[in-house]
Amino acid sequence: PLRSARGCAMEAGRRTKAGRRVARRPAAVDAKLKATQLWLAAALLLAGSLALPALAQSGPLPDPVDPLKRPETTPGRLSVGVALGYDPVSGSLFDVDDDGNPYTDTFAVHAFAPSLTLNYAISERMTVGAGLSARYHLEQTLRRYTPSDIRYLEKGSLALLPRASLAYRLDPEGALDPTLSVTLYKPWAGDPAAHG
Repeated sequence: PLRSARGCAMEAGRRTKAGRRVARRPAAVDAKLKATQLWLAAALLLAGSLALPALAQSGPLPDPVDPLKRPETTPGRLSVGVALGYDPVSGSLFDVDDDGNPYTDTFAVHAFAPSLTLNYAISERMTVGAGLSARYHLEQTLRRYTPSDIRYLEKGSLALLPRASLAYRLDPEGALDPTLSVTLYKPWAGDPAAHG
């Protein structure tokens, strides 16, 4: 028997909708499977990281670290230090501009300071060092003269600050372990220090 054109179109539409429903299911199943795999990988990584220290401590335990005593200096050893500093500041102030118009500033300052330091122990008492810091200073300000007159101001600056240092331990075996140090900063300002 021959079907009408309308009946054939309806049948094709039902098949297409059913096909779409079937096509959606594997994507959802794949997403759940991937999420399960990620959770399993994270659990295995955590379990492995907890098990390794237990396996590594099968021998005798090392002596505890005394936080009040500096570590011993090994002559000829080069040490590298990397640091990232971030110093956010925010606030508000009231002032008057050059034309005598009062305004209120709401500001935020972001100061980023990554640094790299190299230290070389010449002897058990003397260490020389060199370092480089990059300081990026970003200041963002909303200046309000009136509720309808608000201005956005932004300024930033970048500075590279090299430094060199020399440290001398006066009595490494003493209880206080006093150390004298001198650091030269760009633009070549000196910073002597004594600490114990």
